[in-house]
Amino acid sequence: MTEKEKYIKKSALNIYIIITLFVLCFITICAALSTGASGVNIFDVLKFFSKSETGDLQRRVIFEIRLPRALAAASAGAALALSGLLMQGVFRNPLVSPYTLGVSGGAAAGASFVIIFRSHIVNVFPYLENFCVPAGAFAFSMLTMILVYTISSIKAHDSRTLILAGVAIGYLFSALTASMKYFSDVRELPEIVFWTMGSLSGIAPAGIIIIAVCVIIVFITMMRFAWDLNAISLGQEDALSLGVNYTRIKVLSLILSTSTASTAVAFTGVIGFVGLVAPHITRILMGGDYRYSVPGTALTGTLLLLVSDTAARTIIAPAELPVGIITSFIGVPFFIYLLARNSVKGSVLKVKK
Repeated sequence: MTEKEKYIKKSALNIYIIITLFVLCFITICAALSTGASGVNIFDVLKFFSKSETGDLQRRVIFEIRLPRALAAASAGAALALSGLLMQGVFRNPLVSPYTLGVSGGAAAGASFVIIFRSHIVNVFPYLENFCVPAGAFAFSMLTMILVYTISSIKAHDSRTLILAGVAIGYLFSALTASMKYFSDVRELPEIVFWTMGSLSGIAPAGIIIIAVCVIIVFITMMRFAWDLNAISLGQEDALSLGVNYTRIKVLSLILSTSTASTAVAFTGVIGFVGLVAPHITRILMGGDYRYSVPGTALTGTLLLLVSDTAARTIIAPAELPVGIITSFIGVPFFIYLLARNSVKGSVLKVKK
């Protein structure tokens, strides 16, 4: 078999995998709409979408509770996954993700700060009354990444320095969050604890739209520069030799990955490991070609968070678990697997600049 035939066969296989992932996402959304503590089942969902008569209760459960939550899971999962894919590609490090670089820790600190001082903040910025917690989480998560990137620039964004800076800044903001918990009252503490565990319940439609718009922007941009991202994954020298504007693509990738992850975490709370696990699953299935890994990673992230959120809602129904707990149970074993695999190859920290 010639190289051209192998390339055609691989491309066809990747397209088949993308279609399969899309179908699985659709099936999972239907399962999410028909699963829960209420009496709404798959037949009620089918009646709803076929515009047949359904009861007011079933309609409210599907349209006002489960559908927005499924859309939030799909948007946030794709956002975190694409952000992780960009970060891992730009820094050429398989262990980089929004979670490991401290975005979640910064968001938790920002949310905790706003929850405690909400009344004072609303008095100064009354137009942020409905979005003050997401705004605070977004601001602190962006601040986290600015600090991490600034520290890592001391060694020209060396991957080891980047990860260590992310861990250090993450611990700093974790200490700040713990301090906020200590000084909070009986009303504020449960809200802080629940937010730091991650949840997709209660996200306003405007928040879902904002996350979806960020996903669309980063998806289109990544597909537009897919060949450039492929070149960057080979290293700076190879990318420059192929005529790629390395600095421009890297800066653009950092801005997109940081803002997308920060936006998702700002509305969902701390949801870890999706940005780490989804890109790796996609690379195992499809390889590293960004023309296919971008849609594949977005769909994989969507699928992971949809499954995790459905499990969180049903394991102890009618109560529910924070979705961040479920994603951690999925992500930690995979993270350990990555550590073991890299250790066999040499060292986890032995990565290229």
